[in-house]
Amino acid sequence: MSLLQPEWSRKDLVWSPDGAELAGTLGFGSANYRRYSVDYMDLASGSVLWSYEARIDQPIYDVAWSPDGKFLAIPEGNIIWILDVSGTNRPTQRLTAHTDDVTTVAWSPDGQWLASGARDKQIILWRTADILAMSE
Repeated sequence: MSLLQPEWSRKDLVWSPDGAELAGTLGFGSANYRRYSVDYMDLASGSVLWSYEARIDQPIYDVAWSPDGKFLAIPEGNIIWILDVSGTNRPTQRLTAHTDDVTTVAWSPDGQWLASGARDKQIILWRTADILAMSE
């Protein structure tokens, strides 16, 4: 089974904690025009469950699953989207604190924290309980 599109370049691939799904970032375009997207795929069927295309020239460098497999953290430019993959497959929260492109995100092993690093030379720790409370 091939899930890659040849005209696009993969920036990051990450397995879901249970190994049933795969999320990947894509970059495509020319030197003057770049587009980025994230695909969240079910490996048993090979189907794309959710796809998000970023705003023009807003890079997506990374993607991270929460340890419980319920959420994906997706940095787009200086914003981090939290996607609920446990049911709605919709962004549930928009995190804004960085002043430049977020280049990496990672959940703590216990799922209580999300760390983000950006070109603004900051590492920000987000408490998961606070993130989820913002979306209620």
